[in-house]
Amino acid sequence: MTKIGFITPGPDPAEQKSVGRVWSRLEDALAAEFDLVRYPGDRPATAETPAWREFLDGVEAVVVPHPVRADRPAAAPKPFLHLALGSLPIGALRFLRMLAGLSSADSILVSCRADRVILDRVFPRREIGVSFLPFGVDLDVFRPRGAAARAATRAAYRLDPADRVLVYAGRVTRPKNIHLLLDMLAELKPEFPAIRLAVAGGPDPLDPEAAAYRAALDARVRELRLEDAVRYTGPLDDAPLAQLLSAADMFVTATVNRDENFGFAAVEAMACGLPAVGTDWGGLKDTIAPGETGFLMTTRITDSDVGVDVPAGVAAVRRLLADESLRRDMAERALARVRERYGLDSFRRHAARAVREAIDRAAGMGEAIPGTRFELHPLAMESLIYSQLGLERNWYGRIPGFAAEDARVRRFFMEPYATGSAPR
Repeated sequence: MTKIGFITPGPDPAEQKSVGRVWSRLEDALAAEFDLVRYPGDRPATAETPAWREFLDGVEAVVVPHPVRADRPAAAPKPFLHLALGSLPIGALRFLRMLAGLSSADSILVSCRADRVILDRVFPRREIGVSFLPFGVDLDVFRPRGAAARAATRAAYRLDPADRVLVYAGRVTRPKNIHLLLDMLAELKPEFPAIRLAVAGGPDPLDPEAAAYRAALDARVRELRLEDAVRYTGPLDDAPLAQLLSAADMFVTATVNRDENFGFAAVEAMACGLPAVGTDWGGLKDTIAPGETGFLMTTRITDSDVGVDVPAGVAAVRRLLADESLRRDMAERALARVRERYGLDSFRRHAARAVREAIDRAAGMGEAIPGTRFELHPLAMESLIYSQLGLERNWYGRIPGFAAEDARVRRFFMEPYATGSAPR
């Protein structure tokens, strides 16, 4: 069996729950396909370290959570596979800051097509490999429930059997645009008095605006007189979240979050048999099939923000609420799509393919080119310079809000996530 190196990351309080879940599932997937040799990420990776030399000599490829500084022989390139995660739309700094840790023998694993486009922009000569690795969800947990379970879950959240329940699941932060969901709810409520919105999630502990945003949402609920229509569940573990999703009628999200490189919540909802109404943004552009498993709202990059076509979202929810046959058909298609593409078995197959592709690619090249010799697009270089000068621009942060001088750079990196750009 082929031996593959796996560098285990140390605990990082800045990482989201989904990041740890991806890394754990990737480890399990690779262990099922290869002889996995683990190396602690907090140990030195230099030629002077016997353990590192022994580790590197004994494997065909190495999977790492992010670029690492490591001594690697250029004459016999050994591929490292790096996870992109949510780093690319915000300047690709995870990779630009660590060019010395990259090699042309390497591959970057992306979970959405938009990330591939960003990498093609950053590295116009495509010196580094790129492999598509859509993530997977646990279909034993996220699955439709029967009528009795649905009724019990609705009762637990003070939802009546006749209520038309929309669910949002994810962090309660401004880039997730929950305030836009409230506006959609208010517009639809006169036509559908029994409409309800369940918000399953909590604040990002690293978001300094979390408390202020939640207060703004509460004020908006009162202003729109939606007190009887909104339920906050707080953060939910997978099992209770799956129960809530299975008791709902559809999933909704208006996110333009910078690291929406897959969108676990939408896929988990579809696995529970829900159609999804979301933004045409990042990974959702891949996972939600518009007109088949749900609908997508157009998104546009401007010099100062990301615009969302909220009226289109209202129209989509209205169609699904007014046409039960359509809702059921889309729910069935959503469930079939997830079972075909996004289960853990599919994730394991994609991961194994990516590793084998990287090994074959490296075997076909001569001396590897170090990342410091990669050609960078001028705007990628500008992003790196900002970072090296310590100019942490607003657009690198979690909260949308961009300075005028950043417009060219942020359009360059974020346009692939959106439907398109508004004219300047």
